[in-house]
Amino acid sequence: SFSGTSVACYLALLSNFETCITNVSIEPEIIFLINVIAQMGYNIWFNKDKRIIRIIGNTNINVEDITITIPEDRNILVTRIISRLMSKQKMHFTANYGLDFENLYNLLKNIGIDCFIDHNYIVINDYNKDYLDKIKVESGFYPKICSDWQPIIAVVLLKYCKEFEIYDGVFESRFEYM
Repeated sequence: SFSGTSVACYLALLSNFETCITNVSIEPEIIFLINVIAQMGYNIWFNKDKRIIRIIGNTNINVEDITITIPEDRNILVTRIISRLMSKQKMHFTANYGLDFENLYNLLKNIGIDCFIDHNYIVINDYNKDYLDKIKVESGFYPKICSDWQPIIAVVLLKYCKEFEIYDGVFESRFEYM
């Protein structure tokens, strides 16, 4: 999980030993955390495919003059997107970091919402689409649709789809069928 991975990283910084964390989350926020730890001067190694992080702690590192731009939280950004979709408002957003919203983009396109989402941009312009008959959404661990987004995705689907099913691979299908 994101929380488990980030806490393990923080704890690894408090020692002078090497810590190997396996089966780590690979969400964009973890990638950001890894980059910040490296900027702070720690020796950190990350293998995304194997889901492994190795950190050599150093209690002597003194972090003083470092500037870090913290990206907008993806959950908040998705809430902003959904809010615009519900009121059929346009949205133009530029990020200075990777959004990693490919699956959200594909879902919106399948619903018929005219949008453009890539690594750094979100543009929503048009809502000229009839209701979609039926759609299935699978959520789970990144890079799938985030499980935390299920309730808010359900609201969009209620507005734009006649029938839908949501399946989740993390929380035992807490919103399995609506």
